[in-house]
Amino acid sequence: MTDAKQFEKGDCVLYGVRAVCRISDVGSLAFGGDKKRPYYTLRPLFEPHGETIYAPLSGHVSIRPVMSATAARLCLGKLPQLPAVDADDPIGRQDALQSQDCLTLLAYVRALRLREAELARANRRLREADRRFLEHAEKLAYGELAAALEETPEAVRARAEAAFLA
Repeated sequence: MTDAKQFEKGDCVLYGVRAVCRISDVGSLAFGGDKKRPYYTLRPLFEPHGETIYAPLSGHVSIRPVMSATAARLCLGKLPQLPAVDADDPIGRQDALQSQDCLTLLAYVRALRLREAELARANRRLREADRRFLEHAEKLAYGELAAALEETPEAVRARAEAAFLA
């Protein structure tokens, strides 16, 4: 959860389970005739035509700073040793999203990418629910790593996939 004025304009944050964002403004806004309340104005970093997100400073949505570049490099270094996870466990998958833990998300990404490759050899595809979760987990994990390392999510994805095979 957020504390009043915890973040400043220009900070990079992970907003809930939605996106990596940059805070473009901190100020008071009135929505729907309500009295003015303090809000963060957030712009998703890797969605060029993404929506603007208005998050109340006193909200109940998790918002935290993006990890440091050092933490991101350590995270990428741990990828070859990620523990196996049960990609079919819906509670584990939801917990992984809610935790916002990059390594946990990447453990699920690796499990689903391995399943996807196995299915492709049999001319089959991932289930739609698996594909949606995979895209969401990759967006959050690769987005956070990319923001921390000042790279693109695609470049981080290539590094992570190479590490998964190491």
